[in-house]
Amino acid sequence: MPTAAELLPSIAPEIDALSAQSVALLAMAETEVGSHFESPLRDQLVAYKAAHLITLANRSGAGGGVEMLREGSLSIMYGDASNNQGVMSTAYGQRYYALAKNHYGMVGRTGVMP
Repeated sequence: MPTAAELLPSIAPEIDALSAQSVALLAMAETEVGSHFESPLRDQLVAYKAAHLITLANRSGAGGGVEMLREGSLSIMYGDASNNQGVMSTAYGQRYYALAKNHYGMVGRTGVMP
């Protein structure tokens, strides 16, 4: 089975998996994902967690996502970045959460991530 580092380009092709930032955040994800998960699930979780962390790190500015667009007199309203939704704030984080929830009983019962 592929390692998390090998899965990352398939999961998130827009991410340069060999960049110093990606390598560092992949290592961080490796420590954040519980050791009780076994491979190949653990490798998938680490890759999705890393993609989530890299996506967050690459977002420019402090604003949140676009909440409103207006055409007449052009107006764009951004959400409050301090209203962070944790892993649910990126598609990769949502996939990480779903995999963990579906494969780990306590998360499935409580919704609390390990």
